[in-house]
Amino acid sequence: MLYNLVSKDKIISFIGCLLQMYFFHSFGVTEGLVLTIMAIDRYVAICNPLRYAIIITPQLCTQLCTGSFILGFFMLLPEIVWISTLPFCGPNHIHQLFCDLEPVLLLVCADTSMILAEDVIHAISILTCVSIITLSYLRIITVILRFPSGESRQKAFSTCSAHITIFLLFFGSVVLMYLRFSVTFQPILEKIIALMFAVLAPFFNPIIYSLRNKDMKDAIKKMFCSQKLIFYCKLQDPVHISSGSELLQIIFKELRIPSAAVKKKAFSTCVSHRTVVLIFYGSILFMYVLLKKSYSLDYDRALAVVYSVVTPFLNPFIYSLCNKEIKEALKRQLMRTGML
Repeated sequence: MLYNLVSKDKIISFIGCLLQMYFFHSFGVTEGLVLTIMAIDRYVAICNPLRYAIIITPQLCTQLCTGSFILGFFMLLPEIVWISTLPFCGPNHIHQLFCDLEPVLLLVCADTSMILAEDVIHAISILTCVSIITLSYLRIITVILRFPSGESRQKAFSTCSAHITIFLLFFGSVVLMYLRFSVTFQPILEKIIALMFAVLAPFFNPIIYSLRNKDMKDAIKKMFCSQKLIFYCKLQDPVHISSGSELLQIIFKELRIPSAAVKKKAFSTCVSHRTVVLIFYGSILFMYVLLKKSYSLDYDRALAVVYSVVTPFLNPFIYSLCNKEIKEALKRQLMRTGML
């Protein structure tokens, strides 16, 4: 999908289209099942806390997760195999950001009424997951409201907040995309919904779940509540980097510092701002200043992506890494997951 957005041809093979549909929907079904399992886990943890360790064992978790992946990858297989046998004729343009079931089936030159049975199965599976999660949280909310302590209620709600947010984001976009029945939207709205489902929901997943981590929350709170502003580099006196001449003055002042440790600390204080300056103004220079230089269409699009997408995307990451608490929280998180 990302390749097609920046390429000039925007072509995908028939086999590639089928594989894209298969993996996209298989992982989607798997995620829906995992979210349902997580809702049941929260239900047992809050409604039956004394029996949680007996009911939710590591063996049961492994079985449920493995079953979710197996069911997710086998559920879509018959439908994809059936689509591969259908005849296609006429226009071969898909009006969507990626290969999806409905846009592809609109290009078929045969009777596709059999797909209705598959759609009913998908609708039943989606509604079943939504119903289980909704009923679990209705029961959880009923139990939480009986807690005598306000602090206990707040702690119980915060335990479920990340999962509820992902549930609403994921299944909200799923319902808009696949449970509309006869309702039709404008093509641009269809693409916006697809973008929310395929890009925004997975993008926000790690951010939302990370906010459950106490170290991450404390580090972010300290970063935003401190008196230091991330747009200011501080040496001996606060200096606002607003021009290239001021940036050069700071570099020369850093080079004159006698102590290597102090020099290193001074460089590290301003490294995040300089990185963003180089990425931001570098892409601006290539896009708007070098007018006489002509580039290919693909090169122009790549520059546009760097300027309008990559730079804003990297900004919060680059500035956050200059914060000591953020770095320590990330290091602890990576050590817990075994990546460090």
